[in-house]
Amino acid sequence: MMRVALIAVVWLALVAPAGAQQYPFGSVGAYADDCIDFAREHESGGRGYSDDAMFCLSYMRSFFDVYTSFLLRWPSCPPPELTMPAFIGTFLDWSSRNTDQWEQPVIRGIVAAITEAYPC
Repeated sequence: MMRVALIAVVWLALVAPAGAQQYPFGSVGAYADDCIDFAREHESGGRGYSDDAMFCLSYMRSFFDVYTSFLLRWPSCPPPELTMPAFIGTFLDWSSRNTDQWEQPVIRGIVAAITEAYPC
């Protein structure tokens, strides 16, 4: 049942109208900003994270867990040693090269980033 619900959420996010201004899970640009905060705070070795960094971490952690558990078949092949910070870095690298996609739903950006970074 959980798998069906997750597939439905991913499908809805991917087929959302391109002109929509608000997405249920945010845009690529909004998450990129939050994930930049996470990356900066993670690199500094601090013991706590800001609300924005935690927002990025919680969403990306959920996506990462599903992605690395292979509950869904993605058009990519992650290395077994892929870490959470590297996963977020993959998204940030992709989003910095694709600023024209910042208004798209974040799920589209994550899927594009991992598909490009970890082809089979």
